[in-house]
Formats: sequence, C-alpha cells, structure tokens
Amino acid sequence: MNGSQIVLSLDRVLRWIVQIAAINLLWFYYTLIGLCIGGVFPATLAALGVSRKWIMGNTDINIRKTFNLDYS
Repeated sequence: MNGSQIVLSLDRVLRWIVQIAAINLLWFYYTLIGLCIGGVFPATLAALGVSRKWIMGNTDINIRKTFNLDYS
C-alpha cells in the first residue's frame, strides 16, 4: 500500500465517523425538542432515513435538511 492509498482509506473512515457523529447529535437535539417521548420515535425514524439514503448510495445529501422534522 502506498501513501496515497492510506490517506484515501483514512479519509473515507474519518468521513463516516463525522457523518455518524452528526446523525447522533441531530438525533439527540430533536429528541430533546420533542420532550423525550414525543421526540424519540420521529428522531429515530429520521436518523434511519438518512442512514438508508447513505446505504443506497446517495451520499451527497444535506443531513440537516433531510433530518429536519416539522412538529407543527
């Protein structure tokens, strides 16, 4: 393995870590907004929806916009 392959592999791993951390922070934020019970299920479904889009290959999405839930 040469240096550029190592850097590319490390970059890919670190991007996934940052994306997962962002989903976790948004899940926690929207759970608190929903006052725990009312926010756990919608926040979890939104997090799973974003994860599903990533798994399906749609990696160029705006996480915040996709995760945004309308409670009104």
